[in-house]
Amino acid sequence: MSMGLLLLAAGLLLLSRMPSDATYLARILPVFMMVGVGMGLSFVPLQIAAQSGVDESRAGLAAGLINTSQEVGGAIGVAVAATIAFRRVEELTAQAGGDAARVLAARTSVFHEAFLVGAGFALVALVIAITVMPRIPASDATPVSG
Repeated sequence: MSMGLLLLAAGLLLLSRMPSDATYLARILPVFMMVGVGMGLSFVPLQIAAQSGVDESRAGLAAGLINTSQEVGGAIGVAVAATIAFRRVEELTAQAGGDAARVLAARTSVFHEAFLVGAGFALVALVIAITVMPRIPASDATPVSG
């Protein structure tokens, strides 16, 4: 989970510095892949941790709660990011005075702020994962060789 959150934070930090003229294949796609891998590496362990120690009769409830929490958290995260990203678009566009390059730079900069806030949330989640999440003890079982 920690590695996934670290990749997610790093990807969001890279997106917060992405230039407006970045090419998709060379610059944006690799960062999107990093963010996707990071999310995949963090969501699966979170699902496992949510089910860990839950009585079999309550497994469905635990699964429903974690899935609902992820959906609500995602919706709130998108709302926060959109609010940050779009709160200054009109002001910065007006300051650009119709110059197309300055308008593009202004609109890019608001997304940089949103990605930076997202990276901050990922880093907070990383600190929580490192300090609060229980550790899985090493198994005494010997691996089966084939």
